[in-house]
Order: sequence, then structure tokens, then C-alpha cells
Amino acid sequence: MNNIDPIPFANKQLKRSIHTYLNNNKFRQRNVNNSSVISLNELDKKLGSILKAIPDIEDIFSESLTNIKKEFPKILEPSYIQENFGRCLTTLEKTAFNFYLRYQKRSFESLIELWVSENKGVIEKLSQKCPTPEKFAEEICNLFYPLIQRMEFRAGQKRKARGGGTFQMAVEYLLRKIEIPCEKPTGKYAKILKRIDLVVPDQKTAIERPDQAFFVSAKRTLRERWKQTIPERKPSWRVFLITIDEELSVEKADEINSLGMILYIQDKLKSKPSLKRKSWIRNLSALPKDIKN
Repeated sequence: MNNIDPIPFANKQLKRSIHTYLNNNKFRQRNVNNSSVISLNELDKKLGSILKAIPDIEDIFSESLTNIKKEFPKILEPSYIQENFGRCLTTLEKTAFNFYLRYQKRSFESLIELWVSENKGVIEKLSQKCPTPEKFAEEICNLFYPLIQRMEFRAGQKRKARGGGTFQMAVEYLLRKIEIPCEKPTGKYAKILKRIDLVVPDQKTAIERPDQAFFVSAKRTLRERWKQTIPERKPSWRVFLITIDEELSVEKADEINSLGMILYIQDKLKSKPSLKRKSWIRNLSALPKDIKN
């Protein structure tokens, strides 16, 4: 490998093979002479600056709307939303999430480029030492692993938080689009309403005349700790739990019923025999009519 320019080679080889090598369980964290060693705080500062390049969820959501208006304009038409709320919600959420993943991919590529630029000496030595391109890529990935592991942890936290925020934003947007007034609890109202994500028609009505309001909890998924993320229902509250999760066990469905909530799920999931006859489990497409009635 002595005739290989190590820096261009490293960039290309890393981008082609990093996912393959990092998924191999034999990789281990280790110290290598001349490799850069930085503290966890310094590492987080570097990763934080890279992750900041990912746009805010409001900007990504706006970009998604522009894309949908161009590619699938029907999805945003009020009359279509009214009859196909579930499809519109899943399309909007999926589009926004895909845009986010594109930006996240760019952030990982930026990390690779930054690491390569800061470790030219190590890369050059390895290019001289390693007998094959495959061995070279493996050694590079062994060095790079702790950094990419930390990056994935930070990105995963950010991705989870943004996924939930984008989903709630999509629900609010579609409801407003079909002239269903709603608000996200803020200030003193947020302290009272706690885990409620949206109220229909407004916060004041929700607090002063709760029997005339709807309380919406929008959760992208209902996983292991789902009960910790939903609101505690008060006797006069009509709580609608909304999700696009693709799975729902009978046990979980029955638990939701015991909590006095109505759950709205994807139409295809509702059609399953185990859920079809459960009146408190409803199609997402039925949500607008249920609120307006």
C-alpha cells in the first residue's frame, strides 16, 4: 500500500465500508499510538457543533410541506384530509422524518471528514503498515468506533425527540387545515395539562369547561414505557390518544380502555380481527368527524 495516497483513500474507503465494519461484533475499543485522545467533554463539544448543522424541526417540517405540495398536492387539500386523515398524517410524518435522516447522514459524513483531517499522521502510518485495503479499513474503524458510537448515541437522542415533536406538529397542522381549532399547552396551562400535547378548541376552554374540550396525546409509537408518556385522565376529560405505531397488542388495547381513552390507529391496523370489534380503538381517518361531532 506504499503507493496509496492515504488521505483520499481513507475518505473513500471509510464512506464505502464503515457501516459494514462497525456492524461486525469483533470490533473493540482500544488505544493506538499517535491516535488523538480527547476528553468526553471535548468530544461532546465536537459532536454538538456537528449536530447543530441539522435544521430545526420547524424548518424540516416546512421543507417537507414544500415537497408534498410539489409531489403529492392532494395530501394537503382540506377535503382529502377530512376523509383520509390517517393517510395524510402518515405521509406527512414519513416525509419529514426522511428529510431529517438525510440531514443526519450529512452530519455523520462531516464527522468522518473531520476525524480524517485531524488524524492524518495516524492514517498515513496505517497505510504503510497494513498489507491490504480491507485491513486498513478495519484498523481505521477500530480507531473510529468510540467516536461513531458516541455520535450515534447523541444522534439517537436527538432523533427520538425530534420524531415525537414532528409527529405532534403534523397532527396540529392537519387539524388546523380542516378548520379544527387546537392549541399546544403553554405557560400556566402546560403545568396543569402536563402530558397533553394538544387541546381542542383552546387552552382556556380545556381548563374552564373541560366537558366542551378534547384532550389529544400524539405519540408516534407506543413502546415499552408508553404509559409513562401519556396523560393522567381526569373524569371530565375526553382524551384521544393518536399513534402511527404499526403494532398493537390486545393487552395494550385493553389497558388503554381501562384508562378511559380512545385510541386512533392506522386504518390497516384497525382492520385486524383482534382489534376490529373494539369500539375504543378507531381508525385515524375517523378522528376529524369524531371531534366535529
